[in-house]
Amino acid sequence: ELTFPAECVEATVPSGETRRRLTKTDVAPVDAWRIMMALKSGLLAETCWALDILNILLFDDNCIGYFGLQNMPGLLELLLEHF
Repeated sequence: ELTFPAECVEATVPSGETRRRLTKTDVAPVDAWRIMMALKSGLLAETCWALDILNILLFDDNCIGYFGLQNMPGLLELLLEHF
């Protein structure tokens, strides 16, 4: 078994507690155009942010209608480009 120094990142013990699930009230009101532009940018941080926000907002049943493909043309193509 490997032993790491106490101040080393590898010596950190994982926390057993689960994080609270974020909801739409935890994220500021986000403009759909900003999500689209973040996905189009191709930058890793922007893309990760946009996918995280989409995941949080689509988990809420009240927001699903807002992200319909008729409301956001091009969203499906952008998501498929990333996968």
